[in-house]
Amino acid sequence: AKACLAERRIRLFVIDALKIGKEIGLNNKISTILQAAFFAVSGILDPEDARKWMNEAAEKSYGKSGDKILEMNRRAIERGFSEVREIAVPQRWRSCARAADAQSALDNAPLPDRPEMMEFVTKIQQPVTDQLGNELPVSAFLPYADGYTPPGSTAHERRAVATEMPVWKPENCIQCTRCSFVCPHGVIRPAVLGKQNLAAAPEGMESLPMMGMENNSFAITISSSDCTGCGTCAAVCPGKRKNGEEKASPALEMVPVNQTLESGLFARNQKIFDFCKPLLPNQEAAEKFRPDTPKGSQFLRPLMEFSGACAGCGETAYVKLLTQLFGSRMYIANATGCSSIWGNSAPSCAYALDGNGCGPAWSNSLFEDAAEFGYGMLMAQEVDAGRSVRIHQWENGTPQTIQWVIGGDGWAYDIGFGGLDHILASGKNINILVLDTEVYSNTGGQASKATPTGSTAKFVTGGKRTRKKDLAAMAMTYGNVYVAQIALGADFSQTVKAFTEAAAYPGPSLVIAYATCIAHGIRAGLGSTPHEAKKAVDAGYFHLFRFNPALREQGRNPFVLDSGEPKLEYETFLEGEIRYDSLKRSHPEQAVELFPRAAAQAAERYEYLKKLKAMYEPGTV
Repeated sequence: AKACLAERRIRLFVIDALKIGKEIGLNNKISTILQAAFFAVSGILDPEDARKWMNEAAEKSYGKSGDKILEMNRRAIERGFSEVREIAVPQRWRSCARAADAQSALDNAPLPDRPEMMEFVTKIQQPVTDQLGNELPVSAFLPYADGYTPPGSTAHERRAVATEMPVWKPENCIQCTRCSFVCPHGVIRPAVLGKQNLAAAPEGMESLPMMGMENNSFAITISSSDCTGCGTCAAVCPGKRKNGEEKASPALEMVPVNQTLESGLFARNQKIFDFCKPLLPNQEAAEKFRPDTPKGSQFLRPLMEFSGACAGCGETAYVKLLTQLFGSRMYIANATGCSSIWGNSAPSCAYALDGNGCGPAWSNSLFEDAAEFGYGMLMAQEVDAGRSVRIHQWENGTPQTIQWVIGGDGWAYDIGFGGLDHILASGKNINILVLDTEVYSNTGGQASKATPTGSTAKFVTGGKRTRKKDLAAMAMTYGNVYVAQIALGADFSQTVKAFTEAAAYPGPSLVIAYATCIAHGIRAGLGSTPHEAKKAVDAGYFHLFRFNPALREQGRNPFVLDSGEPKLEYETFLEGEIRYDSLKRSHPEQAVELFPRAAAQAAERYEYLKKLKAMYEPGTV
């Protein structure tokens, strides 16, 4: 890059937009700052004219949002113009080595791994990552002509994209593992260390005596190079309240990456993470705290890690948890969409192998036929004479192999609904996870049948006038389908229960997971993903429940309503997301009509769910 700048006489300008955004209250919403900086240096417009027109545009866009928001954007414009700086490009940079001539195409040398992976990383992944893929010969791809990608290659990317990252404060830690539970990228994990492990640990590693397991130590480890800096871990950390303190002191502190680099903490934390990574799963800890609980599940190794999903992604934590609960027993048919892209997008596969070299069997077919594709996987397992016996052997309440179909609401509610319905009606033991972002996320945020009344999206910029399809209610009419709606940030335990119950149920299951998305325009940022999900449930916007037909045979109510009565105003929740708030600014008359209608529909749904609970009470006719 240095050589290219010097040879082509490129002028280099920099601005610390993230620092400015935090200081003025916009946080990571830095587009206005960067746009101002661009007009300040590009010469496309007279800088003073550009400054005037940007302020006029801010008045038009944010004038109805209140003086505070308008003033933040005005300050963003002013500082963008005034704080951009030019960096001189010395001619000596012409002699810098180009990436093609460097020892390694990646910033980090490949980690030790199995021979198959090392060959893939050096021959395919590194050149593609370094944008030299066009220079690869056809022969380099011949070992992968069948579409196979070695699992776990994301561990070798080490993108180091975070601008800030969590630092563990052991003195404030209560060992709850919530940080690991919500981490979208699997970069923060607990470690259980015996005396020998602790003696061999890297220099500078901190730990605590482990509660509930004598003669063991506990630590939280963080992969500095894989962290995206979203902050969800710090957002859910309860911390510890010390004597005389009004507020609990957090066990995780978000620190600018440059500080961790200067202090050596970045490299030290990476060494600690790499040392502790093989220590999971710790079966003793998982059994002690029960693997079907939020805490116990985090002592199992995630087999979906370091994906390329957005920082703070609302989808990945669900799938990461699935791989912790069911691991190498999983077969996954993935619909095309965000989950297939962050799951296995060439040349990187986020699904990984355990210590025995086994992992989830994953494949992706056409966008609309994921359910049929997963059904085909299940049929193939059933007819395979060598495996048909294993399929129907059950262990600890769940089958030894578990078929999952994973996709978004665009697939499940819309284009793939016919296939999904066919599979639910089959009676077969197949599990479906719908990652419900309420829009077609991967293709740019178009409206789907999961988009609620009043929401804006592509094709419904004036607010969607029809209500969201009630996919869960439709599935429950079959009577023999396990159905659940979950929101990880709202209820950790209910999420784990739904997954384990669905897998244990000897028939079709449908789990609909509320997933926040960058397309929602969450004002607090995607780092608040767990809190936003909780707000959605507290406002009655999204409801939690589980319908388990197996409970009927035990004389119990099969319908469990996990949501309580709403305790947050419906429109208070809407105000926190730009997909709704923008309607108030662009089409206020539509918002006045649609928001109360949406609130009434949500209240109507909750009353319906309460009636279902009453209807299914044992002894009710």
